[in-house]
Amino acid sequence: MTKTRLLPFVIILFFAPSQSFQQAIAEIDEYNAFVSFVDKKTVAKETKNIKAMSLVPIAVGVKDNIDIQGLPNTAGSIALQNNKPKKSAYLTKRLKNGGYYIVGKTNLSEWANFRSTHSVSGWSSLGGQTINPHGVNRNPCGSSSGSAVAVATGLVRVAIGTETNGSISCPASVNGVVGIKPTLGLVSRSGIIPISHSQDTAGPMGA
Repeated sequence: MTKTRLLPFVIILFFAPSQSFQQAIAEIDEYNAFVSFVDKKTVAKETKNIKAMSLVPIAVGVKDNIDIQGLPNTAGSIALQNNKPKKSAYLTKRLKNGGYYIVGKTNLSEWANFRSTHSVSGWSSLGGQTINPHGVNRNPCGSSSGSAVAVATGLVRVAIGTETNGSISCPASVNGVVGIKPTLGLVSRSGIIPISHSQDTAGPMGA
């Protein structure tokens, strides 16, 4: 990934007026990878704290079925659009402590494909349709479509997805990024909307 591919977020962070920050980010998210964004002041504060720890801040997107304090956790469903967790998932806390700053929640197949085996990959009632950047008519796969597309288009260096059955590996492969499903139980599932306790796990995507 080149520095120029990450330039849009850098420009927006430092030069966009606070009131237009989320709108400006949404305008460069032409493939609908994100559902919601962290506000500019919070991002600026987190990057400052990371630098104080002598770490280099790294932008990360987090799938919208993982708790982040202050942001709705919806699984892509309008029914949960006002569901704001009182605390962040253990996973997102570890990300922040490790030098990552969260820019927003990524789109997904609604309810992580739990609604139906015939549900549309990358579509949610709240976030709309995530688009495969390699071909607008190609399947972005799911359910972690937004996380894969956010990385593939250079909006973030790293994104977090979740997988029960192919939800990291499939979107990673068709969008041209690397995705890893960790060994079950290796990553805490606290604060993640569940599907199957015997299969669910969160994992990273990068390029």
